[in-house]
Amino acid sequence: MSGANSNEVNGEQLWEFIDEIKRKAGFEKVNLIAHSQGALYARYVAANYPDNIASVTTINGVNYSSEIADLLRKNFATRHVSRKIGYYY
Repeated sequence: MSGANSNEVNGEQLWEFIDEIKRKAGFEKVNLIAHSQGALYARYVAANYPDNIASVTTINGVNYSSEIADLLRKNFATRHVSRKIGYYY
């Protein structure tokens, strides 16, 4: 996942991954453990798909955005900033 995409875009990407794992393994719920910016994506998934998440544990999560992310979003009009700055995932 690109650190330049929105939390919603990366949260949905994480959800797609989780949903695939759940289907393949036959699980009803998963426990999410996330670090740094991943905490935002994990909380997004837990908020939007609560029936599928047993718990969320975050370590050193980014809770108040970052100055560089705010600057990039302000100066690039696309939702997929990563393509504008040459970062591909």
